[in-house]
Amino acid sequence: MLKIPGIGFKTAASILNASVFQRVHLELEFCLENEVEIIPYNVKAFPKRLLHCHDSPSVLYKKGKLDLNSSKVLAIVGTRKASKIGLDFVQEFVEEIAPFNIQIVSGMALGIDARAHQAALAYDTDTIGVLGHSLSTIYPHKNTNLAKEMLQKGSALLSEYPSGTEIIPANFPMRNRIVAGLSDATIVVESASKGGALITANLAHSYNRDVFAVPGRYSDKYARGCNRLIKDLKANLIESAEDVLNQMAWCDQDNKLRKVQRSLALDLSEEEKRVVESLRQAEFVEMDQLLQLTNMKPGKLSNILLELELRGVVYALPGNRFSLN
Repeated sequence: MLKIPGIGFKTAASILNASVFQRVHLELEFCLENEVEIIPYNVKAFPKRLLHCHDSPSVLYKKGKLDLNSSKVLAIVGTRKASKIGLDFVQEFVEEIAPFNIQIVSGMALGIDARAHQAALAYDTDTIGVLGHSLSTIYPHKNTNLAKEMLQKGSALLSEYPSGTEIIPANFPMRNRIVAGLSDATIVVESASKGGALITANLAHSYNRDVFAVPGRYSDKYARGCNRLIKDLKANLIESAEDVLNQMAWCDQDNKLRKVQRSLALDLSEEEKRVVESLRQAEFVEMDQLLQLTNMKPGKLSNILLELELRGVVYALPGNRFSLN
């Protein structure tokens, strides 16, 4: 183990410590007893969208059988101290998008988050609750029944924390990167000038995902965050679900499919075709293996992969691996 670069005596001793294996055994027991699925980053079930994020967790814990790679995923976030106007907007918004088979992600907090999950259940829409703690509890406790209903109706709870992890405030902002990273777009309904919803929106913007915000009166405390996002050109102003559906091209599935088909049918050079054919052989291919399959020099192959990634044909995975999009 000491021959591995970056592994010193202290790290090696920690890895081989008997208590580590005991903790692993306890975690496996917890997951088996509570029907929790352990999803490491290198399996097909891991969310592909998260793999594009530099700060993606290496493992997730999921309760519920919902697929984490749905074709359309939307995050809805906002303040815990939501107004009736904000809550009603979320309810109406989710009702309007329900026919389009869009998965709703939020953070299981009170206020806007909880309403997003509740509305999804009311209109038979899949929803994922991302927790800022382990799956061994639900916080805030007021959402315990909501969590149970989500699982009963086929939705899911998700966490990066192993069972028994202490609930600490610092973990909740960390949770927000998963909410943003899981989603094609993030909607902020109400937010003060600071808060978790703005953290999620800024993370989504940093991941090059679409961000939308519902504007409000300049005098309203919980409109300031949304208005700021729009003013700083980090979010598109929206007034209804139609605005989001049009922007995301989700209101015309046939048109979207044609766009995807056109993208994949782009003219490829002979060398690009060789790379694409090599990537078809497996779910993902490591760089060393790709060099052997294509018989290319590293510099040449890297340039082709970058070009294909920019055109949406290929995406890069952690560990210098690549896959077809």
